[in-house]
Amino acid sequence: MYEVQAIASFDHHGSRKVGDRFTVGSQRQAEELEKKGLVQVLGSAPEMGSTAASTEADSGTVGRTGSGTAEGSTSGSTTPTPGELLVGGNAPDVITSLAGLQDKAVLQSALDAEKAGKDRKTVVEALEAALKAD
Repeated sequence: MYEVQAIASFDHHGSRKVGDRFTVGSQRQAEELEKKGLVQVLGSAPEMGSTAASTEADSGTVGRTGSGTAEGSTSGSTTPTPGELLVGGNAPDVITSLAGLQDKAVLQSALDAEKAGKDRKTVVEALEAALKAD
Protein backbone atom coordinates (compact mmCIF):
# COMPACT_ATOMS: atom_id res chain seq x y z
CA MET A 1 0.00 0.00 0.00
CA TYR A 2 1.23 3.47 -0.88
CA GLU A 3 0.03 6.75 0.56
CA VAL A 4 -0.56 9.60 -1.90
CA GLN A 5 -1.90 13.15 -1.75
CA ALA A 6 -4.04 14.63 -4.52
CA ILE A 7 -2.56 17.66 -6.28
CA ALA A 8 -5.50 17.86 -8.70
CA SER A 9 -9.18 16.96 -8.46
CA PHE A 10 -10.13 13.66 -10.12
CA ASP A 11 -12.07 10.41 -9.67
CA HIS A 12 -10.22 7.30 -8.46
CA HIS A 13 -12.45 4.92 -6.50
CA GLY A 14 -14.41 8.01 -5.48
CA SER A 15 -14.01 11.75 -5.87
CA ARG A 16 -10.58 13.08 -4.88
CA LYS A 17 -9.99 16.75 -4.18
CA VAL A 18 -6.73 18.70 -3.93
CA GLY A 19 -5.10 17.88 -0.60
CA ASP A 20 -6.92 14.57 -0.04
CA ARG A 21 -4.65 11.83 1.30
CA PHE A 22 -5.46 8.22 0.48
CA THR A 23 -3.80 4.89 -0.13
CA VAL A 24 -3.51 2.90 -3.34
CA GLY A 25 -2.86 -0.80 -3.58
CA SER A 26 0.51 -0.84 -5.32
CA GLN A 27 3.59 1.15 -6.17
CA ARG A 28 2.60 0.92 -9.85
CA GLN A 29 -0.77 2.60 -9.16
CA ALA A 30 0.92 5.34 -7.14
CA GLU A 31 3.49 5.95 -9.88
CA GLU A 32 0.83 6.03 -12.63
CA LEU A 33 -1.25 8.60 -10.74
CA GLU A 34 1.90 10.64 -10.07
CA LYS A 35 2.96 10.40 -13.73
CA LYS A 36 -0.42 11.79 -14.76
CA GLY A 37 0.08 14.78 -12.47
CA LEU A 38 -2.76 13.85 -10.17
CA VAL A 39 -0.97 12.97 -6.93
CA GLN A 40 2.24 13.33 -4.98
CA VAL A 41 3.49 10.00 -3.63
CA LEU A 42 4.05 10.34 0.11
CA GLY A 43 5.52 6.90 0.61
CA SER A 44 4.77 3.35 1.55
CA ALA A 45 1.88 3.10 4.00
CA PRO A 46 2.89 1.26 7.18
CA GLU A 47 1.76 -2.37 7.24
CA MET A 48 -0.82 -3.32 9.83
CA GLY A 49 1.04 -4.52 12.92
CA SER A 50 4.31 -2.98 11.76
CA THR A 51 6.44 -1.56 14.55
CA ALA A 52 7.68 1.40 12.50
CA ALA A 53 7.51 2.77 9.00
CA SER A 54 10.68 2.56 6.97
CA THR A 55 13.10 5.47 6.78
CA GLU A 56 12.32 5.78 3.08
CA ALA A 57 8.60 6.11 3.76
CA ASP A 58 9.28 8.75 6.41
CA SER A 59 11.35 10.75 3.93
CA GLY A 60 8.70 10.40 1.23
CA THR A 61 11.08 8.87 -1.30
CA VAL A 62 9.42 5.52 -1.87
CA GLY A 63 7.68 5.29 -5.22
CA ARG A 64 9.06 8.55 -6.55
CA THR A 65 10.33 8.60 -10.09
CA GLY A 66 13.15 10.88 -11.18
CA SER A 67 15.01 13.40 -9.11
CA GLY A 68 12.24 15.99 -9.02
CA THR A 69 14.42 18.57 -10.71
CA ALA A 70 13.83 20.00 -14.13
CA GLU A 71 16.41 19.28 -16.77
CA GLY A 72 18.91 22.09 -16.89
CA SER A 73 17.96 23.35 -13.44
CA THR A 74 20.82 24.86 -11.48
CA SER A 75 19.12 25.31 -8.12
CA GLY A 76 17.96 21.71 -7.73
CA SER A 77 14.63 22.90 -6.28
CA THR A 78 12.53 23.08 -9.45
CA THR A 79 9.85 20.42 -9.58
CA PRO A 80 7.62 19.77 -12.57
CA THR A 81 4.10 21.17 -12.41
CA PRO A 82 1.16 18.75 -12.54
CA GLY A 83 0.57 19.92 -16.12
CA GLU A 84 4.16 19.16 -17.11
CA LEU A 85 3.87 15.72 -15.56
CA LEU A 86 0.62 15.12 -17.39
CA VAL A 87 2.12 15.75 -20.85
CA GLY A 88 5.39 13.98 -20.14
CA GLY A 89 4.38 10.67 -21.76
CA ASN A 90 3.68 9.60 -25.30
CA ALA A 91 0.67 11.16 -27.04
CA PRO A 92 -1.76 8.21 -26.72
CA ASP A 93 -1.03 7.88 -22.98
CA VAL A 94 -1.43 11.62 -22.43
CA ILE A 95 -4.77 11.67 -24.25
CA THR A 96 -5.99 8.60 -22.32
CA SER A 97 -5.01 10.22 -19.01
CA LEU A 98 -7.27 13.21 -19.74
CA ALA A 99 -10.41 11.10 -19.30
CA GLY A 100 -12.18 12.28 -16.16
CA LEU A 101 -9.68 15.05 -15.41
CA GLN A 102 -11.72 18.14 -14.57
CA ASP A 103 -9.20 20.44 -12.92
CA LYS A 104 -9.04 23.38 -15.34
CA ALA A 105 -5.84 24.75 -13.78
CA VAL A 106 -4.02 21.45 -14.38
CA LEU A 107 -5.41 21.22 -17.91
CA GLN A 108 -4.28 24.79 -18.68
CA SER A 109 -0.86 24.10 -17.18
CA ALA A 110 -0.60 20.96 -19.32
CA LEU A 111 -1.60 22.89 -22.44
CA ASP A 112 0.99 25.59 -21.73
CA ALA A 113 3.68 22.97 -21.10
CA GLU A 114 2.79 21.06 -24.26
CA LYS A 115 2.90 24.19 -26.44
CA ALA A 116 6.24 25.21 -24.90
CA GLY A 117 7.66 21.71 -25.35
CA LYS A 118 6.75 19.00 -27.83
CA ASP A 119 3.73 20.90 -29.23
CA ARG A 120 2.02 17.74 -30.54
CA LYS A 121 -1.09 18.58 -32.55
CA THR A 122 -3.21 15.70 -31.19
CA VAL A 123 -2.29 16.45 -27.58
CA VAL A 124 -2.94 20.20 -27.97
CA GLU A 125 -6.33 19.48 -29.56
CA ALA A 126 -7.28 17.02 -26.79
CA LEU A 127 -6.25 19.48 -24.07
CA GLU A 128 -8.17 22.33 -25.71
CA ALA A 129 -11.27 20.11 -26.00
CA ALA A 130 -10.95 19.10 -22.33
CA LEU A 131 -10.70 22.76 -21.31
CA LYS A 132 -13.86 23.61 -23.25
CA ALA A 133 -15.83 20.70 -21.77
CA ASP A 134 -18.09 21.40 -18.81
